[in-house]
Amino acid sequence: LIPPRVDPYRSSGRASPSVTVVASGSTGTEQMTVLGTEEADAIEVTATQIRRGTETVGYTTSVNSLVVDGNSAADTFSIRSLTVPATINGGDGNDFFFVSSDAPTGAGTLSAIDATLTINGNAGTDSLQLSDRGNFVSTTGTLTNNAVTGLGLSSTGVNYDTVESLDIRLGNAAGHQFAVLSLDADVSATLIGGAGSDTFTIGDVNAGGGARTLDGVLGALTIDAGNHGTGTSSLTVRGETHTVDSGDVLNIADSATAVTHSYSVSDLAVSRDGAGVIGYDNFETLNLQTGSEGDIVSVSSTIAAGMTSIQTGAGAD
Repeated sequence: LIPPRVDPYRSSGRASPSVTVVASGSTGTEQMTVLGTEEADAIEVTATQIRRGTETVGYTTSVNSLVVDGNSAADTFSIRSLTVPATINGGDGNDFFFVSSDAPTGAGTLSAIDATLTINGNAGTDSLQLSDRGNFVSTTGTLTNNAVTGLGLSSTGVNYDTVESLDIRLGNAAGHQFAVLSLDADVSATLIGGAGSDTFTIGDVNAGGGARTLDGVLGALTIDAGNHGTGTSSLTVRGETHTVDSGDVLNIADSATAVTHSYSVSDLAVSRDGAGVIGYDNFETLNLQTGSEGDIVSVSSTIAAGMTSIQTGAGAD
């Protein structure tokens, strides 16, 4: 790390073992910028300090915003807590960003991220993991092509750019609800549920509200529901009603799409032309809503111990 100078606080050489930054008391926004080295750094960020090995740059709440630059090589950033907005820049190399109260372990919570966090992977192939595994209260969350919100994060969540791989881990309570609205084609995302029954919904709400479309979900998406949930649903087939496990539920919603598409369904994945493949595992219920035109749906296999429901639209399917 490089010791900062004040107003704005910026680094300019290797750090002494410990430096604490206190705002000068001047008016305006006080930003502290800390630079990593040209080596592969492992940098920890908390609400009071930035640490690399035995080198520490502390800061007080009079600092209004924080920037950490990784520079070159493959860096690892562990972001554990925040009370002021922070921007983390990976720089060159294949960087890893871990967000959790015990990062990089990934068994903590996200509630200590109490300000806007912006992750820029920059060059290389970069990975971002957010883990709320230590949370035992149900939450809601949302993923778009530039942000993750909810899950106990601040109201503005985690913004990301030039990140090629996302790994989002929900807590271990029942009743989590997570929605994927959009995902860029050059980004892959893995979602992992916890204990109990969780519900994942894929598809963005259209301008009119209500109906959803998969048009913006372009990247590869993999969802593991985690431990078997509980619950039942009623399924009527040819006039006979059966009770089946509902458990973890995956809703794939494309009813707002007014263009003919082909859908493929198996017990491992759902795909649609013009959208990313959605892989799934450990679900008890799959609900697929197709578009409103004349669609083609091919089913090769279904969930062995659960229910698969396909609802087509108004077209001649």
